[in-house]
Amino acid sequence: MARTPRGDGLSIDVLGAHYQVGRATAARWLAGAREALRELTRAELVAKLGLTESQYASLARLIQGRLDVSVASLLRE
Repeated sequence: MARTPRGDGLSIDVLGAHYQVGRATAARWLAGAREALRELTRAELVAKLGLTESQYASLARLIQGRLDVSVASLLRE
């Protein structure tokens, strides 16, 4: 089983095995979770900081790649 790092050392294979689903399903779940996190973050920042969509896009480009969400910590919650 491959151990390709995903920020916290878990691979799609390990996540799939944990939830007893196939690799493709685990990958779709992870992609969906990332997209939901992006959208919720966008909505909160736009609302709380009063950002326009253009301002948010600039901010997102500035911080893109600097946020590391640990799947393991999310699973513990």
